[in-house]
Amino acid sequence: MRPYSLDLRQRVVEALEAGEQTIDVARRFCVSDSSVRRYRRQLRERGTLEPRTPPGPTPRLGPESYEALRAQVRAHPDATLREHCRHWHARTEQWVSLQTMSRKLRELGWTVKKSA
Repeated sequence: MRPYSLDLRQRVVEALEAGEQTIDVARRFCVSDSSVRRYRRQLRERGTLEPRTPPGPTPRLGPESYEALRAQVRAHPDATLREHCRHWHARTEQWVSLQTMSRKLRELGWTVKKSA
């Protein structure tokens, strides 16, 4: 589930600061009353309403690696997934699984179709 927009969060807190009750703000903006209380607490404790990063491990191939991956695909257009994993390891000394490589190549728009 995606977090609510920063604009909505700001409007919720502004309504609270204008004196509206938590439950009324929640109904007005169609969010839960616990979200309204959380936004108020977050602004007080962290000083920002920006959503936090989602939990979980950091991806092995994040957005910063996409350009290097594109260059690898251009250099080896007919390589199999396994070969792409080996090329990636030779280049970065980082092993990635076939599933990870497949998912990232698909995100970049690369197809599995081989040339004749």
